[in-house]
Order: sequence, then structure tokens, then C-alpha cells
Amino acid sequence: MSLNNKLAVVTGGSRGIGAAIALELAKRGADVLVTYTSNQSKAESVKDQITALGRRSAAIRADQSTIDVGKVVLKGLQESFGVGAERKLDILVINAGISSRTPTLDFELEKFTSFMNTNVRGPMLLVRDLAPFLSSTGRILANTSIVARHPAPDQDAYTASKAALEALVRQWAYTLPDHYKGVTANSFAPGPVVTDMMKGYEALFDKVKEDTPVDRRLGEVGDIADVVAWMAGEESRWITGQSIQLNGGRLML
Repeated sequence: MSLNNKLAVVTGGSRGIGAAIALELAKRGADVLVTYTSNQSKAESVKDQITALGRRSAAIRADQSTIDVGKVVLKGLQESFGVGAERKLDILVINAGISSRTPTLDFELEKFTSFMNTNVRGPMLLVRDLAPFLSSTGRILANTSIVARHPAPDQDAYTASKAALEALVRQWAYTLPDHYKGVTANSFAPGPVVTDMMKGYEALFDKVKEDTPVDRRLGEVGDIADVVAWMAGEESRWITGQSIQLNGGRLML
């Protein structure tokens, strides 16, 4: 399952699931551009770990909530990896996103708009601007989370944004191959995973473990990264438009 000399982008690649994915892709032979929003030092650390594996890497600031995120990432690819005339992009992992409590009964337009800009509009702009540079084995992989199909307490705007992203992935799977032959698009939906984003939800851990058949535990970042790296490879060529549930059986479809 080699990704030798493939080129990948991992948004939100400075920590947690994104960092684990970036490193796993590099271990399998890919060069990786990681993006971050605020924590440059962690992004640089991931970049250094990738180069220590013998692969090329770059870390750039690209805020997925902004209207120019796709153009910023494309510029980074062109400057660091010669994407365009010299090289194609093989793997786009849309992992960045935001999450917080957003119950409908406490609706705030500003917060709702922020979720939609980051978790829905940002991915659309990334695909719009990067799809023309995908290779004939291009893989688009988006983190949609278990909440796209499994309710979570007070996560109304977050679940809506992730469900919207899952629907977008199916649209990309259906429409993009008519323009870019060989390109596939799938989403991956982690259940609760031990990362910084889970801080503040510790009271739910025992219930999550009870509802998770495999090992009765929370997920680890490696559980997600291993599957995403496989999805990024040639072996997944006949899979598209799917949402791969990565939750130890907590949600079975």
C-alpha cells in the first residue's frame, strides 16, 4: 500500500487527527503540505517529523473560514512543490473544522455563519481551486464526523455543517469525474477520538465507551489515520461517494 512520490494536502494538519493523517501519509511515501490556522509551532513540528522520514513537507497558514483559502493552499503547493506544470496533487484531505455547543434554542447567527463558512464553504472553495490540479488517481477525503448521522447534545449547527459536507462529498463523487477522470471523493466519519477537541466532554466518555463494541474505548488518532491513508491509495479506486464510519461500531449503517 505504497504512496511513494504522491503529493498530499492535509488541512488542519498541525495536531490531533490531522497531524496523525499527515504523518501516516508520509510514512507510506507521500510528500505532504499541512495547513494550520493559528498554531504555527505545532505545524512546523509536524513538517519536521515528515522531513525526518525522508519526505518533502511544508506548513502554511490557511484559514478555512476565509474566502481565499483555496487560492492560498494552491499558492503554497505551487511554491513548495511546483504544482502545475511540474507536478499534480494526488490527495486532498479536508480535515480542518470547528466545533462548539450550538443549540438551536440559543441560536446565534454569527456562530452559525462561522460554522458554515469553515465546515462547508471552505471545503467547496478548496475543491473548486484544487480540483483542476488533481492527478488521474486523485483522492478527495473529507472529515465529516459521526455527528453527520448521529445526534450529539447541543451540537446543532455543527451536526448540520457536517451533514452538509457529507452531501457535498457525494456531489463531488458524482460530478467531478466528468471533468477530471479517475478522481474519487469520499468522507470519513470518526466517532469520539482522544484529541484536544474532546476537552470539555469528559462527562460523556463512560457512555461512549459503553456504546462502542470494539474494546469499549474511545478512538485513537491512529485508528483514523490508518484507514484514511488506505483510502488515499490505489486500492480504494472503486470506492467513491461513500461515508466510511470510523467509530468502533458505535454507529452501524
